[in-house]
Amino acid sequence: MVEPSNELQLVFDKAVEDAAKLKHEYITVEHLLFAMLCAEKFAKIIKDFGSDPDAIKKNLENYLKTNLKDIELATTPVKFKPKKTVSVERVLNRAFTQVLFSGRQQIELTDVLLSMMSEKKSWSYYYITKANISKEKFAEFLHSDVESGYEEEENTSATQRALNLYTTNLNAEAKKEKIDPVIGRHAELDQIALALGRRNKNNVILVGDPGVGKTAIAEGLALNIVTNKVPEFLKEYQVYNLDIGAMLAGSKYRGDFE
Repeated sequence: MVEPSNELQLVFDKAVEDAAKLKHEYITVEHLLFAMLCAEKFAKIIKDFGSDPDAIKKNLENYLKTNLKDIELATTPVKFKPKKTVSVERVLNRAFTQVLFSGRQQIELTDVLLSMMSEKKSWSYYYITKANISKEKFAEFLHSDVESGYEEEENTSATQRALNLYTTNLNAEAKKEKIDPVIGRHAELDQIALALGRRNKNNVILVGDPGVGKTAIAEGLALNIVTNKVPEFLKEYQVYNLDIGAMLAGSKYRGDFE
């Protein structure tokens, strides 16, 4: 089961404490990054990468003290505990998924930073990039021989176990005739197939309210693969349905961060 490392738990606790001291109603990505940079081991990784962790901390500290008046409470209850923002939830969930499919068991601070660098509209992302840290270069740094202690080697068997535990193979469901044909979505399925075949920017995100048919389109793609109604390059691929909510509900991970 994927769980937060002890260091990540301590960092998150500090982020909660910092937000509470500042009377902030919410824990933001910036609270989390500031707490991460206060961890000596993580700060050393940033320094070894070639960036200045103290400069990032200084910028974040100034931001937290002066730019978050809109979430500052006039008074706080006796047992006040700041709540996570949607962005923080997203960062942690993304890190969780990254670790799960790398075949590892613990979420480290470096995983959280890599996830955080996908939050391009956050001040954390701005300060990270201002410090000349890019997601691609930082990931390469973590994979390098110099930092072999942080190397993420994908374990095929562990990945397969994770797939079996937390996902549904939609191709297999289609072969069992448990998926109905998609009606009126042929254009969308063709567009997805073409997008997946691009050399660059070949990721697809389906956005919409619950019940509009996002899952049905994914099932339709799996059915098309099984029935050979897709371009040649897609015929060998499998479509999996990952239920993040159910996965986290069965993990101690969510409770640790409540």
